Amino acid sequence: LAQGRGGGGGVVFPTEWNFLGPFPVGKNELDGDPVASVGGIEREYDRWMSKKKKGGKKSRLTSLTSEYKTGGLVSWQTLQISGSSFGGEVYVSPKNVDWNRLILSLNWSTESEEVQGWAVADFHVDEKGRFMVYCESAVQCFVDDTKRILTGDMFRSGKMKNSIDLEQGPHRIYIPLKFKAQTKFRCVVSRVKGASNPQNIQVFQPLFQPDLLAISKGIRHPESPISRYFLASSSFVSLPVLNLDGKWHQVEVRASSSSLEGKSIQMLAEPTSRFAARVAPGQLSAIPLRLRIISTAGGKKKSEKLNLEGINSSLCPLSFKLVVGLQDNSKTEWNSEVSISLRCRTTRQSFIFTFLDHDATVQRAAAIAPLLPGGAEACEGSGCERSLGVVLSQHGTGVDVSMQADSYKFKPKKHAKNDRFPYIFGVKHAWVLAPTRFGAHNWEYTGFRSALAALEALGDAIPVALRPLLPRVDTSRVVFAGHSMGGHGAWHIASHVPDRALAVASAAGWIKKEHYGDSNRFFVHDVGGSYVDPKLKYVLEATFAEHNADFFAGNLRGIPVLARVGSEDKAVPPWEVRRIVRVLRSHGVNVSFSELKGKEHWWWDTKHGNDGGVLNDRAMRNFFAESFGADGNRHRNVSGDESSFSTLVVVNPASSGSKMGVRVLQQHVPFQNSKVKFEFFRGEKGDTSNTRRVEVVSLTTRNVRRMRVDSRYLCTEINNNYQNQETPRNKLYQNQDPTPTSSSSCGFIVDGSDVFWLNPGKIAHLCQYERTRKKQADSQKQR
Repeated sequence: LAQGRGGGGGVVFPTEWNFLGPFPVGKNELDGDPVASVGGIEREYDRWMSKKKKGGKKSRLTSLTSEYKTGGLVSWQTLQISGSSFGGEVYVSPKNVDWNRLILSLNWSTESEEVQGWAVADFHVDEKGRFMVYCESAVQCFVDDTKRILTGDMFRSGKMKNSIDLEQGPHRIYIPLKFKAQTKFRCVVSRVKGASNPQNIQVFQPLFQPDLLAISKGIRHPESPISRYFLASSSFVSLPVLNLDGKWHQVEVRASSSSLEGKSIQMLAEPTSRFAARVAPGQLSAIPLRLRIISTAGGKKKSEKLNLEGINSSLCPLSFKLVVGLQDNSKTEWNSEVSISLRCRTTRQSFIFTFLDHDATVQRAAAIAPLLPGGAEACEGSGCERSLGVVLSQHGTGVDVSMQADSYKFKPKKHAKNDRFPYIFGVKHAWVLAPTRFGAHNWEYTGFRSALAALEALGDAIPVALRPLLPRVDTSRVVFAGHSMGGHGAWHIASHVPDRALAVASAAGWIKKEHYGDSNRFFVHDVGGSYVDPKLKYVLEATFAEHNADFFAGNLRGIPVLARVGSEDKAVPPWEVRRIVRVLRSHGVNVSFSELKGKEHWWWDTKHGNDGGVLNDRAMRNFFAESFGADGNRHRNVSGDESSFSTLVVVNPASSGSKMGVRVLQQHVPFQNSKVKFEFFRGEKGDTSNTRRVEVVSLTTRNVRRMRVDSRYLCTEINNNYQNQETPRNKLYQNQDPTPTSSSSCGFIVDGSDVFWLNPGKIAHLCQYERTRKKQADSQKQR
């Protein structure tokens, strides 16, 4: 420490770190700690420091063993801080590890490069006080006590900082690292200003913001507007605020724009609630702000709520500042500000909108308005009253929402090489929606819910002033599409909410994360794999089995599917797509499969230049047109498409929607396979000549305790075909009373029960109660 570097504010940091490792690690950010077997990292570091003072060549050796080290024994390794400034980067490259031999000996398992270890350093504080601790490239870190977790900044955002109180004297920092073969990290400890100092509140730039939207002049002039630019009625930004102080703070925000001065309009930015703007000590909070453009002339209160005020193109992009202050009693001290700029986009371009997600965070998505007949940009009369479906397109790893939406573009063949002819963006008779959500798996877990939340928010993304000029959004008729990770997302979301799916178009979509790429597979290298009880392992595996696309392939029966992949794809091998196609066809799913010769993971040109490529070439555009219909009003024929039978498979009812109106709400055994088998009995017994007449639907269940039956899906055909006809009866049930309550009713049999009838539009909730010994003699099952 005597030779250490000053960190400012009375902190002296050493010139080196000490590293212990590498050890095996599993697929998650955290795994079991091998050092715990010798008492933990605190005790092991103390033991080494004691040996180091005594000296000796073998003082660095420990009693720990690692399969990564040649010879097996693990020793401490000294790491130097790069550069001359405090808080420089520290490079970690474990010694005495033969990576090439390890990978070859484990059958080319690059997963074995994923390792973990501990970095430890001592520092000194000259005077007690409050300090900021910031560690990059780590999930978490500890100061003095490994039982008190401090947040690390794994993805180097520059925001994940901690504030703690430290006494005068020596201190120690521990960082658990997870990395692939080698890594670098950085850690800073610095004094925080005095209590309630405004400088202790740090405000960061929002990661994204919504666009302003106008009606385009047409496909030949996509960037030229024929209307003013408007902000959507529900527009938000997320303002990151870090509180390094020792007490709670109420944050106030106001918008200021010099470009709007004298224009009779004003920009407002207000927290969605006072609670959302309270920041705890040491907390990084993303404060959701609602944006509004209001009129300052005449007190137009309606425009204040609906963002009816627009701006001219001369004000584009619309720039303003968010000024942030701290409220102390009745006084607000304004001390920080960030600059915001809103782009101006048209309906013939992709535009970004923001919304409050399922967890109340602000998220974003990109969208493109439908291509209308004759190249029109605005519908007229009754045409604006109709609703058009959505192509929900999910992106791959590292792809931005605007990039994903902009993939839906092409040039006619005769203009393919004409640089002056603009791209045509969008899909005929359908909205394009490209959602996103940060995360490694992205379209699983919260990403799945975020995609559905973006779908529901799309209608509000259209500014109120423009709604009379654009078709409405029909969120019940969706073509789920995507590429790579997004191709997996298309399989996943369509098979979990099949009643919304008009079709599925998956390009280079893998089946399950555990079998894709070099991600660590479940319990292959995990430390806990040597200790876990098989029953617990089953529980852990069941929690992500719901994301295995092949397991739910049968849910897509009756839904048109297009699957494609490049024959030279090295990122997602064609094997993945061929396999899911085989499984889909084994379930009777109608699949159109193409393996394009010579194409790799991504391509812009399929048959000629600028023809739309992997997501929007002629084959894809024809598939969309067939899915939505010539006029964009096609609906899926639910009962007719399912042939004589179909199934619904569910693992987690919380993330599964309905199929043909049937939704599993509760299981007897959670996270075990639940199944509902549908069988359709048409006409007289054995008569299948009229394939559109459905009299009775038989539902056979397994591991289903409660379910919901919405008759609107399965009674539609009855309503259409039996009006003014004799009440349908079926010889299959001649010993029962199958008389429906009306001529448009349809019958249901559940697990062999008597027939019960539902009128179209009615909903039934069915529950299977546990049988008791006392009642077993009287009834096999009770409902």
